[in-house]
Amino acid sequence: MWRSSRSASSPSSRESSPTPRNRYSTTSGPCPPGTVLFHVISPRSLAPNLPHLLLVEPTLWADQLNSCILSTKTVAWLLGVPISDAEADHVTTQGATALKDRFRDTQANIFDPRRPSTL
Repeated sequence: MWRSSRSASSPSSRESSPTPRNRYSTTSGPCPPGTVLFHVISPRSLAPNLPHLLLVEPTLWADQLNSCILSTKTVAWLLGVPISDAEADHVTTQGATALKDRFRDTQANIFDPRRPSTL
């Protein structure tokens, strides 16, 4: 089951830019599941139509990857799923859970960097 502690559509106190496309892209600080990292995949890569990453909990390996609890933080393993512009917009407006449900419903192969967008 996919879970998210914060969807990308929820407000953030770390907003560094007023533009919606950059609002949830973060280069420092916490990156919880459901965070979208915009424009991090090169157009010349294996995934030219999937330029963004959605951070999710790696449920396939959940029993093997344990979080590390430090004195002031918890460090957890996350999986970066390449997503399209339309999918990133969907996360921004509907939340990460809505996109993960769409992946499940369409049986999208999130491990295929050349997969078509689900939207």
